[in-house]
Amino acid sequence: TYKSIKTFIVLLSLVAFQMGAQISGTVTINSAAATGGTNYQSFTALATALNTSGINGPLTVNVVAASGPYVEQPSFNVITGVSATNTITINGNGNTLTFGATSSAAPWTLNLNGADRMTFNNLNVVGTGATYAYVCLLSAGADYNTFSACTFSCPLNGTSTSHYPVIFSGINS
Repeated sequence: TYKSIKTFIVLLSLVAFQMGAQISGTVTINSAAATGGTNYQSFTALATALNTSGINGPLTVNVVAASGPYVEQPSFNVITGVSATNTITINGNGNTLTFGATSSAAPWTLNLNGADRMTFNNLNVVGTGATYAYVCLLSAGADYNTFSACTFSCPLNGTSTSHYPVIFSGINS
């Protein structure tokens, strides 16, 4: 039984290593293709991979032109391996990330919850929630993040005071 347990632990370790491989280089987000290899079908799939596994070198993410809109609510947390050298660049290529939040516990469209050194280029981020629309929330010490040629839009503050194109917070939401 000792050999069986040892073999099981080795196999489990190999599977865990394969599932949690760190990312670097160039990958894509393309809603028309399944997540696998170097493609992520959504921003959420990318965020999940980065939050779980981290990076081991600079990462460039190219969102395939005209592959959106992406109707989702990604949250990028503290990402292992990020540094002044190992940064993450997301090229939106004019695509739109949109979400209609309905909960005060998760009022955002794009959340950088402690995520550092991310650059977003040419991405339109839209909050459509009638009550909650924190379009881009930077929280919990999210530092050194850059947005270039991006737009952030939400409904005008009509009956709600929870509509913000960009919000900074010491805690998440």
